[in-house]
Amino acid sequence: MPIEFRCTQCDRLLRTPDGTEGKSAKCPQCGTLVAIPSASPVQQAPPPQSPPPQSPPPYSPPPHTPPPAEQASASGSAFAPPPELRETTAYGDSANPYQSPTASQMHAHEHVHLKTGFNPTAIDLGETLSRTWQIYKMNMGMLILGGLVYIFCNFFAGGIIGLVFSAILSNAQGIEAAIVSIMENVLTQAVSTFFWIGMIRYTLQIARGGPAEFGLLFSGGPWFLFGVAIQIITTLIMVVGFIFLIVPGIILALMFSQVMYVLVDQDSDIMGSIRLSAQATKGNKMTILALYLLTFAIGIVVTVLTCGIGFFLVVPFGMMLLTVIYLGVTGQPTVLDALSESSMERSFQAPGAEPAF
Repeated sequence: MPIEFRCTQCDRLLRTPDGTEGKSAKCPQCGTLVAIPSASPVQQAPPPQSPPPQSPPPYSPPPHTPPPAEQASASGSAFAPPPELRETTAYGDSANPYQSPTASQMHAHEHVHLKTGFNPTAIDLGETLSRTWQIYKMNMGMLILGGLVYIFCNFFAGGIIGLVFSAILSNAQGIEAAIVSIMENVLTQAVSTFFWIGMIRYTLQIARGGPAEFGLLFSGGPWFLFGVAIQIITTLIMVVGFIFLIVPGIILALMFSQVMYVLVDQDSDIMGSIRLSAQATKGNKMTILALYLLTFAIGIVVTVLTCGIGFFLVVPFGMMLLTVIYLGVTGQPTVLDALSESSMERSFQAPGAEPAF
């Protein structure tokens, strides 16, 4: 019979086929290698003690037992266990509370399972590119459509703002013209921030295996004011860094690269988002910079070779790359981890299947 045991790190219930005693199995949730015990740890109940002899009780007639039809209507099924023996788990009612959740149950709760909080983690360049490409291929159509909507909205809104302020600037001079230009830039940046927040939510949901909902592209309202404030603060700090030396400016830009994702995903405030972004990028700045430069170079080549058409393919890939980078540096899983875990569960539960070591 299968051997059941729990992961020593995350306490997840694991199951391996009989005959794998003494080997090591990799936990599909946390990746810890766990030694497979010789048998499932089952707590043995103490042997019953013989009760002291007692005088026989007086005779009483047996209680009335309702027919099976009445029992079925009372419990919901003629074969259902009594309510006191049922146990409700995070995945619903189950007659066996020790059974691992199935893949379909995991998919129904994947938004809870995948979002695991904030755990700064070092990322690898090759692995990040590979994971981005796999998610991009799985959702290419929805990502391209989302990218087109994002590009069009920014272009359309920016064009309207430009036309309005051009008319104003035609009658302004000197300091007044400078103030109007600053206002135009701030408003353009604010509108861009609104759509950027929506794109962050859209790509995060896809990267976690959720449905691609175009409404998310226009859902930046709750984070809009904080987002604009963060953009202004971080831009000013980076400008100061570039004025003194280019290198400090690059370091600050990389340090703040995750601040908008933290704001949206962790529901943090302004200073908390800046602090968490600095923590997540610690030890990852050179990898993030290399990913940016490599993706930028590939994007230019693809765009030139396709006479500009490739631009609409590269933009959504770059946006998904930013999302995968964020999930990686904060130690959060993606849909690929959920699929891998589902496959691992089937491997554990299938009779005769060999566990992954």
